[in-house]
Amino acid sequence: MPDPRLPRGAFARLGFLAVLGSTLLVPWSARADETHGCPLTYAAAREIGGAVHDNEPEIVFHDYADAAALVREFNAMPPVSEWQADHVLVMDGDDDVRVALAKDGCVFVAFRVPKSAWDELRRKALREGA
Repeated sequence: MPDPRLPRGAFARLGFLAVLGSTLLVPWSARADETHGCPLTYAAAREIGGAVHDNEPEIVFHDYADAAALVREFNAMPPVSEWQADHVLVMDGDDDVRVALAKDGCVFVAFRVPKSAWDELRRKALREGA
């Protein structure tokens, strides 16, 4: 009989994805003015990422504060974009990597990157940023 229990930390991961995923529903350009607010603050995203790592130490959480080189690499990926970000928040798991971009204290986009693509993108960005 299959075990109906969720794996350890599943709720934390699901919560992180749900909250970050909700940021995709309203485009950054639609939130450019103060009337639309910020669906997820940078501080809250950092707290969620830290909690996921605390519950599942095999998931690495990192906040790249010097994000320019990484953002250039994301912008070059199809579809080409023109994002600007102060922080790149990354949850690096076994199979894929979850990325959130934040500017002026607000997360404006979140997406998944295959692990192999992330490793290459990060290496390239770190070489360029050095």
